[in-house]
Amino acid sequence: MIQPLHLYIAGRRVVPAVFLLSALCFFQSTVFAQVRRDTTAARPDTAVTDTLFAEDSVVPARVLVQHARGPEASFATAVWEWDREDLLRESALTLFDLLQRVPGLLVFRAGYVLQPEAASLYGGTRNDYEILIDGYMLDPLVEPTYDLSRIELVELNHVRVVRRLDVTRIEIQTYAATLGVAESRIEAGTGTPDTNLFRGMLLSPKLLFGPAGIAIERLDTDGIGGAEPADGFAGWAKWAWILANGSGIQAEFRRNTISRLGTSPWINEGRREDLMLRGRVAVTEGLVAEAFAGWSSFEIDTISTNIDDDLRPAKLEQGTSQFGARGSYGNDFVWADVSVRGRSNRTLPRFQVDAAGGTRLGGFGELNGYYTQENWENGSARSLTARAIAGPLAGVRVFGELFGGDHGARLVWDREAAFFTDRNGTRFGADFGLDRWGIRLGAALLNVESDSVLTFGLPFDTTVMAFPAGSRSGWEIAGRVQLYFPWLFADGSITNWYRADDWIYTPNRFWRFALELHATPLESGNLEIFGRLEARHRGSMLVPVLTGTAPGDRTIETALFDDYTVVDGQLQIRIMSVRLFIRGENMLSTEYFEVPDLSGRTGLAGQVIDRQRIFYGVKWDFRS
Repeated sequence: MIQPLHLYIAGRRVVPAVFLLSALCFFQSTVFAQVRRDTTAARPDTAVTDTLFAEDSVVPARVLVQHARGPEASFATAVWEWDREDLLRESALTLFDLLQRVPGLLVFRAGYVLQPEAASLYGGTRNDYEILIDGYMLDPLVEPTYDLSRIELVELNHVRVVRRLDVTRIEIQTYAATLGVAESRIEAGTGTPDTNLFRGMLLSPKLLFGPAGIAIERLDTDGIGGAEPADGFAGWAKWAWILANGSGIQAEFRRNTISRLGTSPWINEGRREDLMLRGRVAVTEGLVAEAFAGWSSFEIDTISTNIDDDLRPAKLEQGTSQFGARGSYGNDFVWADVSVRGRSNRTLPRFQVDAAGGTRLGGFGELNGYYTQENWENGSARSLTARAIAGPLAGVRVFGELFGGDHGARLVWDREAAFFTDRNGTRFGADFGLDRWGIRLGAALLNVESDSVLTFGLPFDTTVMAFPAGSRSGWEIAGRVQLYFPWLFADGSITNWYRADDWIYTPNRFWRFALELHATPLESGNLEIFGRLEARHRGSMLVPVLTGTAPGDRTIETALFDDYTVVDGQLQIRIMSVRLFIRGENMLSTEYFEVPDLSGRTGLAGQVIDRQRIFYGVKWDFRS
């Protein structure tokens, strides 16, 4: 049943916070509305925000100096990103909804809303993606792979996904005040299955000598027929003291809680807190140095550690300190970024080095490289990626990428020993861009070899088993083409393995195709229409399944999940600073399985999805 849109969804414990943030946001809107009436009287078809800041001559807020950018986003560099405007156009509920648009990246959702979520690139599973928030790594503390449903979106200002054959890096940059005025946003939505959302954010250019930001997010659902009750709340705050040259110190705090109780198939109640401190210095033009430290803690009341005894401790607590240094340099010709970090938790890498760099050779191309070393309690892992890009020549660039090394991951939450997976691979291809016609196309040949594949270790497949892997050869294509009208685009990608050993969680083919509309029909830009109709297909794939009923008789085998094709759609209309959106997933009510269930609790080989997920609401920005 679709619920009416309302603000009291924040729940009993967080009503004061929601009320305060809402009041602040509406206070800003009152001031904004007063200025708006003066400016529009003279120029009725001019964007409000442009005239407002042009006439007021607002002094920009001080911004902490940023590290050097790596390679630009493209198919050749295997980088995809969303800036602030891109994120505002999306109607995503979780990070899962963004990542499913990255070519080659498979995402898995264990239910409709707030259920465990994971991602996989070319068969990579346990701990094979890393999440960094403003440079601080969010380590999985109890579960060996970070559950994507635990990443709130309210404070996300920029998301950059760097695809590497050893690991996928999800780099998140949170909001910071950049204007000399206060900014705020409210987002509220509702939908089916029985879901409500509230997000609120406030940025101030100066609070106690520096810019500050605060945000909250609340998402709750009961699922189909009350079968998946879940409740998530997140809070975020950031404050900085910044000098005129961009050097300064910054403190950031986030707290995320998810409760899956009652009839939920993945019963648990967990809370995570991250406190991050950093100091950055603009040493000279293009050179930035940083020291950082932080503390992360995670508490969860239920987890299954293996299939034999299905152990569920009453409460688990894990924490770690993280500390280190980072330096970067960038100009028109070269870039480099090196970070060193240590951790106090013995079940995580005690020491880690990440180095990346490259040269930009103008119209001749570029060279890029990545190196990672992790020192675990029982060994070390090293990986190296090298990439060369030649061109463009007549809009065409050719590239080659080589990778070799190993990667470590924990088996279970309370053991210091890591499991190391050896992997190597190649990626050769070309991309083509013609801005005049709105064409971006890329194709690559792939070869990946791995000695084994683990499960994710999330609630739907918790086990310490390693499954055999082998070699896979295939190709991928991704592109975006402007159609006859300048506001209509075709967008899509396909990954196909034509010679492949059987790996779990790796279908031989999956693709995505979308028609996208993006139009601003008014010269002022005060009206924007954005829509997407998309079909997604995942081929059949092997997954681990549980056999036997008694604890002593349980074994893990593999079974074949059938292929499926689903149709999704979304529409957003922006009128000045107000955005109305609606999102529909699985619009044809296709029945399919996303993930297995090794907990033995659902009585199914997997968690079935057979209904639509529809969500609609409003986003409203204010400036004082």
